[in-house]
Amino acid sequence: MIGKLRKEIDRIDENIIELLSKRKGVVKKIADIKRQENKSIVDKEREQEIIHRLKKLSKEKGLDENFIESIYKIIINNSRNEQEK
Repeated sequence: MIGKLRKEIDRIDENIIELLSKRKGVVKKIADIKRQENKSIVDKEREQEIIHRLKKLSKEKGLDENFIESIYKIIINNSRNEQEK
């Protein structure tokens, strides 16, 4: 039983990695557009909007809002770093 559940967790983790990879691809496209339009990489308003929206969604899904905020701050920071490359 535990083995089957662990395999399910492994598949979920693989899906998370796949989605993060797709997100990175979109981030790179956004970076290209920002460069063409001579826009700043950092958009604090957008970052706050993302965090607010995802905290609300996490609450609806029964997840810890602070946990989700922590994860997304890391993801957003990584995205910023990708855009600066």
